[in-house]
Amino acid sequence: MANLPTVLVTGASGRTGQIVYKKLKEGSDKFVAKGLVRSAQGKEKIGGEADVFIGDITDADSINPAFQGIDSLVILTSAVPKMKPGFDPTKGGRPEFIFEDGQYPEQVDWIGQKNQIDAAKVAGVKHIVVVGSMGGTNPDHPLNKLGNGNILVWKRKAEQYLADSGTPYTIIRAGGLLDKEGGVRELLVGKDDELLQTDTKTVPRADVAEVCIQALLFEEAKNKAFDLGSKPEGTSTPTKDFKALFSQVTSLTSPELFIEKFQLKGDDEPFKRRHEDRIKSAVEIARRDTLDDSLSIWCYRSNRDIRVYDQSKLPQGRLDCPGFGLEIGLYASLFILYVMFFIGAYDFGLEYDIESEHCCTDWEGGFFPLTMHFRLPITVKQILVGIQDLLDTPNPADPAQTDGYHHFCQLSTRKG
Repeated sequence: MANLPTVLVTGASGRTGQIVYKKLKEGSDKFVAKGLVRSAQGKEKIGGEADVFIGDITDADSINPAFQGIDSLVILTSAVPKMKPGFDPTKGGRPEFIFEDGQYPEQVDWIGQKNQIDAAKVAGVKHIVVVGSMGGTNPDHPLNKLGNGNILVWKRKAEQYLADSGTPYTIIRAGGLLDKEGGVRELLVGKDDELLQTDTKTVPRADVAEVCIQALLFEEAKNKAFDLGSKPEGTSTPTKDFKALFSQVTSLTSPELFIEKFQLKGDDEPFKRRHEDRIKSAVEIARRDTLDDSLSIWCYRSNRDIRVYDQSKLPQGRLDCPGFGLEIGLYASLFILYVMFFIGAYDFGLEYDIESEHCCTDWEGGFFPLTMHFRLPITVKQILVGIQDLLDTPNPADPAQTDGYHHFCQLSTRKG
């Protein structure tokens, strides 16, 4: 059939990749399938057809041919540790794991995924699906210790790069993978590794593969990152409605959710409406991908301080907490600052002055009206990406991000 979307599966010879590639081939009424593998042996493993390309994801030039003419990308590549030779289970102890040269997580899960995302952007890909792993909120997770590879750290770094790329994405952080039949369990989605604390932390590979395919079909799956687990077989109704499954996952690219997170809880309805209108406008601006236009800034007040999202920390998704006025160039007298800090401004709205490219915020609390002007260091899109990263992928190993995440949670739940 004409005009069917072409989907490239990378890591197509892996255990999950094979299933996704096979499902795409079986769904020839919906998709045109292509595969990318690392070796000729991998190509033969999945049938050796002409639509399977050979390339090394750590070498950007070698994978470009596979990306020509594709509409969607499913990334299933991953560094794979191997048991160190010489382990004797009869002597007790634990086996050691190593990664082959050139196949460490930093090279495969970070540089390799980055190369794929970059190639997809050049090709004009409309949707990227990535399969990652649960456990990324725990820096001491056993997977990070395998071969000293910090594999979950590098996977999360690649996920953030994808979220920052501007290309619609779906990030599926699968639980423990089972080589069992798919389609017979109720699937569960979660956030921040919450499923790891339950008996629903595993999921069949076949179900992960099906979620990848379904994510390509539903708008509800776009711009979302979620954990994926399943209930034990036979304990509940198997998942069939994937639109409903994806709809359970929240995304800060939704104006409605953004307003729900940040709307004021006080009784001043006119002020709340103005606040919500600004948020709606900010989200619409972000959707236009105006990454290079400084159109707004997100400030919030906590413990007599103003905390500002810092562009320099964007790749790590941090909320920075600089000294007041040091990074935003606030023009106000020390006296006014003293009033601001110790009498306290409750909330203040932001207005953008297009001609001067400055923000102006009016504070009407206390004894002194106050107008502040400052340049905008970042864009709305960067703010939304950073905030979503803090909600989706907090990294406890990063003190600055953890601090920002906690303050952000306080902001989200505070009441006026």
